Amino acid sequence: MRYYQGAASNVQVYAENGQLLRFPASRLRPFLTHTGISGRFQITVSSENRLIEFKKIS
Repeated sequence: MRYYQGAASNVQVYAENGQLLRFPASRLRPFLTHTGISGRFQITVSSENRLIEFKKIS
């Protein structure tokens, strides 16, 4: 709920491999619709664990 209200600055999710990921909530905002956020996303990170790319794949 905090994310939808714009109060959350970070989001935590589990990847398909079970790894816990934390990234800026702003990366999800382009995918927010009136029904919420759904789909699968691909995240690319650098060797320093910096987020390089975030895209919806389905």
